[in-house]
Amino acid sequence: NIPDSIGVEIKTVDKKKTIEAKNSISIKDSLIIDSTSLNDPFIFICSPNSEQFSINEGNNILLDFQCKNVVLSDSNFKIRVSIDGKNLGTIYDNKPRILAGTRKGVHLIKLELLTSEGKITQGKYAVAERSFQITN
Repeated sequence: NIPDSIGVEIKTVDKKKTIEAKNSISIKDSLIIDSTSLNDPFIFICSPNSEQFSINEGNNILLDFQCKNVVLSDSNFKIRVSIDGKNLGTIYDNKPRILAGTRKGVHLIKLELLTSEGKITQGKYAVAERSFQITN
């Protein structure tokens, strides 16, 4: 259920195919976690990072993330994915995805850990946001 107006599609990564990256990815963002929240639900975006991607508009961007202290499934926790405020859908596992058809410009990706009832999980690290830029 992806809205046509934003033109971005989420695809599952096929592990049998090799993904060739045109840019090396370096994680420059740091995340400081206080010890009182180590047992809380946690989500972190690994890719895209906050670098500029010098790729052709419409090419694929890897969406990779890590979850801790939760079990993802259609009957447990799940992840709502949005780009630039537009809901792209829900993810029920922690497999990497491809964002296909991303347009030139600066974009904000947001991942929200949802409860089995579809409400945002309580906790300091239940929502992750990352901006990235497509330059060509």
